[in-house]
Amino acid sequence: MQPSFSKTKRDWTKIDAQIEEVLKDPCCDNLTSNPYCSPFKKSLQDSKGEKDTGDAALNGLFKQIYANADEVCDWLLALLLLAQVLLLLLVEVVLVVMLVLVVLVAVLLVLVVLLMLVTVLTALAQDTRRAMIKSYQTSGGTVLSTNWGEVAGKDYEDDVQAPAGMEYHKEKPGGY
Repeated sequence: MQPSFSKTKRDWTKIDAQIEEVLKDPCCDNLTSNPYCSPFKKSLQDSKGEKDTGDAALNGLFKQIYANADEVCDWLLALLLLAQVLLLLLVEVVLVVMLVLVVLVAVLLVLVVLLMLVTVLTALAQDTRRAMIKSYQTSGGTVLSTNWGEVAGKDYEDDVQAPAGMEYHKEKPGGY
């Protein structure tokens, strides 16, 4: 019966004759030479043989289905092994990337700590410098302190103390 959507009628005997002609082609004599011919040739050879009925037909169908099962299973196993290898490689790449990221984070932390240390030491160096300058100048050269916390609140001009065994003389505006 012709499908309802088809506008033209087909002559199936003519189509069968064309298939027979293709199968007579030398390229289809050897089943392995042309993979496109072999299914047609096999199905044509099967259709010319006797048809089984009942359980024999069902068993024949299962034999056809499982005839290439070993080859298909081999391909599936090969694909599974390939997928497993690719997955292992992916895991290794991810682990290497994670290790690199951990190293980068560690380096960044060290740099942050060094930057903070430089900032603190710079601030301490400035405080030490200020303390030394203020203590030396306001004491008339008798005190040299590096502790800004001590020097910031103390006025050495009022409480000048000469070193042991010496005496302090305040400079007169016109000289001695």
